[in-house]
Amino acid sequence: MLSRVVGRFWNDHRGYVIALTLIAMPMLLGFSLLIIDVGRSSNLHTDLQNAVDAMALAGARELDGRDDAISRAQTAVEKIANSAAFSGGGTGMSLGSYITVAYDAGNDAGSTVTVLFLKSIPANDDTPIPSSMETTTASEASYAWVIAKPQAMQTIFP
Repeated sequence: MLSRVVGRFWNDHRGYVIALTLIAMPMLLGFSLLIIDVGRSSNLHTDLQNAVDAMALAGARELDGRDDAISRAQTAVEKIANSAAFSGGGTGMSLGSYITVAYDAGNDAGSTVTVLFLKSIPANDDTPIPSSMETTTASEASYAWVIAKPQAMQTIFP
C-alpha cells in the first residue's frame, strides 16, 4: 500500500513547472540585479569621466601665462564642480544617486577630485606623468590635470 502511494507520487509530474520556477527564480533575479549594477557602474563611470573632462577643460582655458592663471583656473574648476551645472546641483555635482563631485582649492581632503597643473605632457599616452612635469608657477602652467578620487558606489546586489 505504502509503496503504491510512493510510486504514484514519484511518477506524478503535475506541478513540476512550479518546482522548477521556484528553484530558478532566485538565480534569474540575482543575474538581473547583477546586470543592473554593472550597467549603473558603467554609466556612473562615464558620467564621472565627463565631469572630470569638463573641469579639466575649464581649468585649462584659464592657463594663459599670466600671474593669476592658476588661481583663475582653480576658480573655474570650482564653479564647474560646485555649481548646479550638472544633474541636481547643490553643493557638488550629483552623479547618479551616490557619487558626488566637489572641489575646494584650499581643502584637498574635502574635495573628491585633485587638480594639478603641468608644464608639459608626455608625447605618448602610455608614458606616466612624472612629478617633474607638475608646476605651481602660473607662468609655467599649460595643462590642467584633474584626477577623481576613488569613491564607493552603493549597489543593489550586495
